[in-house]
Amino acid sequence: MKNQLFILLAFPAILSCHHLFAQVSLPTAKKWQITGISASFGGHTDYFESMTLSDMKGRAADPAMVDLDLEGYTGTFYQEQGSPRLHVNLSFAPGGTQGSPFQSGIEYRLGLMTAWGKEALISYSKEEDVSPGKTLNSSIMYCDVENEVALQTAVLFKKSYGKQIQGYVGLGGSVSSTFHDRMLLIFSQHYTYEDPENVPFEEQDPGYETLTYRAKHGMYFRGYIPVGLSVNFYDVGAFFTEGRIGAGFHQLTGGSSYLIKKSVSFNAGIKFFPGKLDETLDLFASLVGNR
Repeated sequence: MKNQLFILLAFPAILSCHHLFAQVSLPTAKKWQITGISASFGGHTDYFESMTLSDMKGRAADPAMVDLDLEGYTGTFYQEQGSPRLHVNLSFAPGGTQGSPFQSGIEYRLGLMTAWGKEALISYSKEEDVSPGKTLNSSIMYCDVENEVALQTAVLFKKSYGKQIQGYVGLGGSVSSTFHDRMLLIFSQHYTYEDPENVPFEEQDPGYETLTYRAKHGMYFRGYIPVGLSVNFYDVGAFFTEGRIGAGFHQLTGGSSYLIKKSVSFNAGIKFFPGKLDETLDLFASLVGNR
């Protein structure tokens, strides 16, 4: 949560410091220019090649702590792991090749991403007849919960359609680290009846219980193809949507690695053009000063 709040608070600070970015004197200042500062929000799903009981136990810091007797249970395995995501990016272009941030050309992007509440799940269930017409339904769920922070980069090939619409496609990659990893074991039991209308009034379900254990830290390595669409507004910035498809792998610290056969995400956000924002702010300041 602290990481997410930091990024949310840092974005306005980055925006307010755009004058500083434009004035920093670096050896490559004549070769590159900042063309955009953006923030976006969306969702992401990784589809693993496999997600077995052995894989799930291997994610626990101490696999012996989550080694249960599952005799008589039937397993259900979910190979996907999804979460919401927040992105903050800076965009760059070679100096002298781009007169307007919204024209066709090549753009390079560097940024941060954070994801929270990522859940990998497998579950087991069992039914037992405890008396005539009465069945006890038991379930055990393994839930590995991760949070993630990533450094991401991409090269984009942009094509403008008039002055308002722009599409782009590119190549990108990211390296991320997980934090506050934990393994949950969720036990649940309830009764079902052959004759639902003949249930004792005082009958109570056994209920559920959750046990929490430490899970292993991990790293994610992903490659992806971003495809997006931007709509210009008053030459100050643009609203955009972007989809990504790619693949990668997940490496546990002191553990195994897992292939991500498909990685899919979608996000929407807003992008500001620093140079155009300068002009707009100066115009606003002059209008206010003349009143």
